[in-house]
Amino acid sequence: VWAAQRVKDGSVAVVTNAFAIREMNLSDPDNFLASKNIQTIALKHGLWKQGTPFDFSRIYGKGEYDAKYYSGRRQWRAFHMLAPFAAKMAMLEPFYGSLR
Repeated sequence: VWAAQRVKDGSVAVVTNAFAIREMNLSDPDNFLASKNIQTIALKHGLWKQGTPFDFSRIYGKGEYDAKYYSGRRQWRAFHMLAPFAAKMAMLEPFYGSLR
């Protein structure tokens, strides 16, 4: 399966060896694209329950919930370089907490 999310004008995306796409609105093709079977495979393998938010990273990625510093700190560093003041208070919620 594959998924893509548009990065809006004036925004940045930081992808650091981890899935970055979270909740997808697959009825919004201007902002989200995906393989035609993305939901059927998730249903077939018990990874997602229809009627709940379709969180691509949670469904298809192993996630960093057990190893939050693997790429989380690289994400924080990229944001720190782009907006130092905002990064000082960066909390990559809900899973990471403070990465400083």
